[in-house]
Amino acid sequence: MHKAVRLYLRDEDDAAIGIGTLIIFIALVLVAAIAAAVIIKTAYSLKNQAEATGEGARQEVSGSIKVISLIGDRGAAVGANVNTLWCYITVWDGSRGVDVSKMRLVCRAANDLDELSLDTTGATATRYDADEVPPNTAGNGWDPGSNMYFLDADNILKIEIALSLIGAGLPPNTGFTLQFVPGSGPMVSEYFVTPPSYGGDRYIDLTEL
Repeated sequence: MHKAVRLYLRDEDDAAIGIGTLIIFIALVLVAAIAAAVIIKTAYSLKNQAEATGEGARQEVSGSIKVISLIGDRGAAVGANVNTLWCYITVWDGSRGVDVSKMRLVCRAANDLDELSLDTTGATATRYDADEVPPNTAGNGWDPGSNMYFLDADNILKIEIALSLIGAGLPPNTGFTLQFVPGSGPMVSEYFVTPPSYGGDRYIDLTEL
C-alpha cells in the first residue's frame, strides 16, 4: 500500500512574492528618481527666473538704463553676419536720467574688447551713434544742436553700434556682451548668443536671447 505524497510549494510561493516585491521596489525607485529630476529642473528654472526678476528690480530701483530691445542688422544686401547692432534704451520711471555724452559702451565678443564713446555724426569702430525716437521730440533733454545729450523718462534713444569693431561682424551662434557704463550710477550689462541660423532675415531680434 502506497502512501500519497503531498508536494508543498511554499518556498516557490515565497520566491514569487519576493520577486514581485522587488519589481515594485525598483519601480518605486525609478519613479522617485524621475520625480527628483523634475523637481531639481524646476528649482533651477525658478532660481534663474528669480535672479532675472531680482536684477530687473535692482536696476529699476537704482534708476539705471532700461534696455527695451536689441536688433541685429545684416545690411540691405543681407550679408552672412550681423554687422550693425541697434539698441533701444530709456530709463526707469522716476529716475533722474543719464547724461549720454558721458556714457561709454563696452563691447566684448570672443577675444575682442572695445570701448565706445558717443558721436552723433555716425557709428565707427570707436564711436557709437544715438538719436531719439521719434526724432526732434520737444520737451526733453535730448538736443544735440544745443549740446544736450540727456536721456530721461520722456524719451527713447536708438543707439547704433558698428560691429566692424570686431572684424566681420557677428556670425550665427556667437556670444556678445554689451555694457552700458554711465557717468554716474550702476553699469547695465546685456548678454546674448546669436541664433544658430539667420535664415533670410535682414533684421534679427536679439532681445533676451
